[in-house]
Amino acid sequence: MYYAFHQIFLRPKSCSILVVDMTKSLNDEVDVQDGNEKECSQFALWRYRDYYKFWLKSIDSFSDTDSPVIIVGTHADKLSKEECRTFRESLLKFFDNLSHSNLRRHINADRMYTIGFPDSGSELEDLKDLKKCIAYIMKCPRYSEENIRPVWALFEHLLNRLKETEKVIPKKTLSDYCDQLSAQEFRLDQSEISKMLVFFHRVGVLLYFDQDGLKETIILDIQWLLDAFKCIIEYPVRPEENDIKRRHFCRTGELDNAELDRIWHIQGKDFLKHKTTIIAYMQQLGLLMPLKELHSIDSTVYYFPSMNSKKFDKTGENKSKSSIICFKFDDEMQLPINVFHRIVLKCSKLNNWSILTEGTKNNICRYQNAACFSFQKHVVVLCNCNFEIRVQVWASPEIYDGRLLKEIKHLVQDIIHDEDLSYEIGYKCRKDVLNVEEDVSFISQSTFPVSNHLCEICDVDKKHVVDNDICWELEVNDENQGK
Repeated sequence: MYYAFHQIFLRPKSCSILVVDMTKSLNDEVDVQDGNEKECSQFALWRYRDYYKFWLKSIDSFSDTDSPVIIVGTHADKLSKEECRTFRESLLKFFDNLSHSNLRRHINADRMYTIGFPDSGSELEDLKDLKKCIAYIMKCPRYSEENIRPVWALFEHLLNRLKETEKVIPKKTLSDYCDQLSAQEFRLDQSEISKMLVFFHRVGVLLYFDQDGLKETIILDIQWLLDAFKCIIEYPVRPEENDIKRRHFCRTGELDNAELDRIWHIQGKDFLKHKTTIIAYMQQLGLLMPLKELHSIDSTVYYFPSMNSKKFDKTGENKSKSSIICFKFDDEMQLPINVFHRIVLKCSKLNNWSILTEGTKNNICRYQNAACFSFQKHVVVLCNCNFEIRVQVWASPEIYDGRLLKEIKHLVQDIIHDEDLSYEIGYKCRKDVLNVEEDVSFISQSTFPVSNHLCEICDVDKKHVVDNDICWELEVNDENQGK
């Protein structure tokens, strides 16, 4: 269950330790013993390599792009030195082969250690090399050079006292307290209060985001917020009732507002009293997204990405398909983990766009990393893969219209542009790699029009000529796209 809300514990300016079991191959499937953890269905049937990649992606999204990760391999006592070395090399090779540097940038081969029980006794070795590494990192300027006033300790004590009776407080509480202090040197202005709260958030004292819609409220009790999320994942149902809605939740990650209220009412703990604040903080943390616009039902529906077990395996078989346009984000930056969910939500509000359904009207085509929309009798597929959002258009051969591509491109581009993220537009070499993570082909739109241009990304033995008809902005698309 921890995997579903781990991001609450990840902070900027932090150093992480990734602990791996060296007796397990990267390709071994993880045997999850905890029944609750099995319910976190995004993680079903994952292999060890998937978990390792998951943790580094989480660190990259919620810590910093330059947050160092120390890798500690366990069970060294069960392996030879050569086997330990082989495991380290295989792990490094795995991350070297990934298509983007946003994960590899956190790793350094010199920060990899192995530990195990000694031949005699039951105590672990001294781990002095590991301790030295941690101490060296913590002495770096980015960690040590921080202006912290001693008076902040007074406010930390005050906040801990308030946590005994309050779960959530308005920021104004601290302002009022400052006004009551007689000593001028103890008073903080609004700017310093915000700075102090951001620091307390980073070191795990509380939860606070200095952003519109959140900056006026402080969550004092982190465990209380975790409990609010945990009871949703556990989804209690009385024995005399059916569990249809719970099954739907465990497959799609969708929970309607009435069910959320029922779950929190059962638990108590003032969850309903502070519902607006909890929803806002969970949304900021990427734990949920309101989806009212995507459903035909009247009540608000909340989407919990970690619970969506629907994998996108559609290929558009027997359809005419466009080329694949890519919005490639700058892999030097920190990409918010919930950016794709927001883009999908905004697409659902476009004129003449509607989320597709399959099977039943409430079974919308929203998958772990993809969503399918209807637009003028065409299927528009959005897929989130690596640091790219890929878009492809499908339709029956007799109605496929390549003239729609330019309009679709600009509609999606306007939405992504509103996210204020740095990106470049380009195209994939082939039409069958929409959801293939290993595919790194990218032909920049600025390259077009081209003439006898060899693809620069494909392997030498797979080089091919790039045709103008893959570009959605050129007139040639009207006739050739979709063939």
